[in-house]
Amino acid sequence: MANDSYQSDDLEFCAALLYLYGEESLLSLDATGFRAVVTLDVPSEDAKILREQFDNDELAISSLKAYVKVYFTLMNRVRVTRKSEFRQWNSPSWITGRGR
Repeated sequence: MANDSYQSDDLEFCAALLYLYGEESLLSLDATGFRAVVTLDVPSEDAKILREQFDNDELAISSLKAYVKVYFTLMNRVRVTRKSEFRQWNSPSWITGRGR
């Protein structure tokens, strides 16, 4: 069975998923388009439920400081990736086949 993953261009929500699942769940980033697309090692059905909670202002973040750190780390990776030659970034785990 293939690994399930989640993709989004909503960086605030992706940061929330990285906060919840750990920063190591970031598999890849594609900044070739106007909006960067993030691929996360998060089950898509879980992400769907969390997305509903996020949209309804019901997703609880227990540490705002930790979330902000994750958010700024993600934004920095997007900025660096946009400036790179290929405008794409893949985690070592994605390269070795852990991701899709």
